[in-house]
Amino acid sequence: MRKTSVGVDRRLVLAGAAASVVLPATAYAEPQNALAPQPDAAARLAEERAAAAAEGKHVLVSFYASWCGWCTPMNAVFEDRAARPILERHYRLIHMRALEHSAARRAMQWVNADRVYHNYATDEDGLPFVVILNEDGTSIVSSRSPANNQSIGFPVTDAELSWFQTMLRTGAPALTSDDLSTVREACVRAR
Repeated sequence: MRKTSVGVDRRLVLAGAAASVVLPATAYAEPQNALAPQPDAAARLAEERAAAAAEGKHVLVSFYASWCGWCTPMNAVFEDRAARPILERHYRLIHMRALEHSAARRAMQWVNADRVYHNYATDEDGLPFVVILNEDGTSIVSSRSPANNQSIGFPVTDAELSWFQTMLRTGAPALTSDDLSTVREACVRAR
């Protein structure tokens, strides 16, 4: 296990527990049936960007994979009964499965999802990875913190939670301090 100055990194300990949490099917914006034809990720994202532009919003994309222990709590934040309505008022939310390892799980990804992921993230960024896009698909802000140029993944520490709030406010300046506190509390509950 990765060590920190105070002992075992709690993310690694919590990842095992988080991997066993099952979310409702509504936590994912994509079909879960591997036999169903999957849409093209870039085309699907273009549709979401157009819909967001018509609503005066940006698109918040959360990339995840089944093997990613921290993706489960990240998805739980976007499904949280208090946080979701706030986020949906300001963003079009899209969960995009990417970087799956097994053929069966890859079959559940949207076509070209890995390519879309790599348009915004590097392999070092890992998952979960969140990016906020404007109407032309340009990244406004992402999980990659300018403090260390590394992705925060699922926000756990105070610095990571603060960056996540900054990300959300950057993409939606109309978010209030109360809104941001509600989303932060959802992050704390999800871990």
